[in-house]
Amino acid sequence: MASSTLYYPVGYQNSTEYGTTPDGNVTLTYTAGGRTAIVTLLCDESVNIASILTVGEFQDHKEHYYFYLTHRCACPGACVPPGLGGLSTGSVLVIIFFVVVIVYFLGGMMFLKFVGHKEGLDIIPNRSFWSSLPGLIKDGIVYFYNSILCWRSDYEKF
Repeated sequence: MASSTLYYPVGYQNSTEYGTTPDGNVTLTYTAGGRTAIVTLLCDESVNIASILTVGEFQDHKEHYYFYLTHRCACPGACVPPGLGGLSTGSVLVIIFFVVVIVYFLGGMMFLKFVGHKEGLDIIPNRSFWSSLPGLIKDGIVYFYNSILCWRSDYEKF
């Protein structure tokens, strides 16, 4: 038996308009054709599972559908999305790393200049290490690459 129930949209997400009620609650208004859905967000810090009350149409506002959504996240500042609450652990570690590197170089340069009485390139702390580092990195990459190729082609020759 075929159903005679009709379904129609009362609002599209891309038509959202934000507003507030006189008592400070946030409203979301969605439209679709001549229909309008008005969702009022109600703050209740004790509610962890959202509840929605469907009021429907009022006689004086045909094709206006009213809903009330109650949840603790409707309270200002109650639910902060991840990433908006501060720096991540990785960001903090990167900042600490660069601060330590800057302090190392500046402190080392000042020490070698004023205490060690060095000048020019000699004020770079551990200059021989830093000048050989690019070559050491290249040697490590070449060794790793050759190890992989030897392992894949003929393990016993390695």
